[in-house]
Amino acid sequence: DRLRGLGSDLLVRVGRPEEVLPPLLEKGSVLITQEEVTWEEFQVDQALKKSLDFNGVSWEYCWGTTLFHRDDLPFQRDLGDMPDVFTPFKSKVAPELNCACNNVPPSYNDTPKAETTLQVRCCLPELTSGDLPLPQHLEEELLLEPSWEILPFAEPVELPQTEAAAVLNFRGGEQEGLVRLQRYVEGPPMASYAATKNCMLGADSSSKLAPWLANGCLSPRRVFEVLRQRERETAATPSTYWFTFALLVRDFFRFFAAKH
Repeated sequence: DRLRGLGSDLLVRVGRPEEVLPPLLEKGSVLITQEEVTWEEFQVDQALKKSLDFNGVSWEYCWGTTLFHRDDLPFQRDLGDMPDVFTPFKSKVAPELNCACNNVPPSYNDTPKAETTLQVRCCLPELTSGDLPLPQHLEEELLLEPSWEILPFAEPVELPQTEAAAVLNFRGGEQEGLVRLQRYVEGPPMASYAATKNCMLGADSSSKLAPWLANGCLSPRRVFEVLRQRERETAATPSTYWFTFALLVRDFFRFFAAKH
């Protein structure tokens, strides 16, 4: 919906990337894809590269999914010198967050925090209508509307139903993620995050943003920008520190996988 609102669209194909992508890429095309860090995704990349070798398609990686960009880390590009334990990693990447275990840095003292030394890149500029024009030859290809029935399960799987006891009805997409982000980080629940962050029950005991972050519906940088706005305009608190801490833990495991 967001892409269509910009006069663009999302082309959906079901199948193996090395089989469904080559017919869509004309000679001389540039394929931009997110750089992955684990074995299974590497195998997909290799299979796709092999299938594209014959028609001169260029391959370009971009980095995503983390708060800190890989190129901004204080480590070698291959991460060979990155610590294998979180606390030393945090101390190197975010000295501003240094403190004794289970304590809170002195700058998170329930007063507004105008500045931060955390080297987090800004979100990309907002797109406007016409920024993502569609290729003319793909107009008919865009007619496919994704549905549960076209997913390539090995065996038939019934559409999951919402559990009556669920504390949240998780719905995919950027708009739903932004609504949850606004409710939690900009709203009252953030005030108690330090006390409730390890609780498993309750809609607002933790942010519940993980599904949207994991699927790329929300960027951790967007979450950080909203969090920083709260710190500037209201206060930097133990809760906002522990929330930043949690975002950094996500980064650690992603970079740990990239290293190993």
